[in-house]
Amino acid sequence: MYALICTIGSVVGGMFGYLIGYLGEEAVLKRLFSQKKIEKVHNLFNKYEVGAIAIAGFTPIPYKVFTIAAGVFYINFWKFVITSFWSRGARFFLEAILIFFYGEPILAFLNNYFDVISLIAVALLIPLYIFWKKVRKSKNITA
Repeated sequence: MYALICTIGSVVGGMFGYLIGYLGEEAVLKRLFSQKKIEKVHNLFNKYEVGAIAIAGFTPIPYKVFTIAAGVFYINFWKFVITSFWSRGARFFLEAILIFFYGEPILAFLNNYFDVISLIAVALLIPLYIFWKKVRKSKNITA
């Protein structure tokens, strides 16, 4: 139940972050960064939008920054919401399941090592994602 509440709360909060970025557009970014840097990040964000949101949603990378950036760079809102739901849900439900089965000892372990574990998980998933995209692309070419 707690994992579901955390997931819903986090995604709703992310939607507000998206709105802040969408309404604020690049006004704040232009005060802090050059136009060249903003364009570079914009291109990267558009290229890897779902992957960037998913990684930020699951790992200790600040999810709030990515929610605002998703709005600033006009990422498809529903892609953003669905990706946020799955990545935040995966994180919170994984923690909840581990705590349910292993109790207090796993809680201490997660508090100490969750950052490292999640970064390792992402490092292992990135090559799988790249492989999947290549397979998918090759099927589209031959079809």
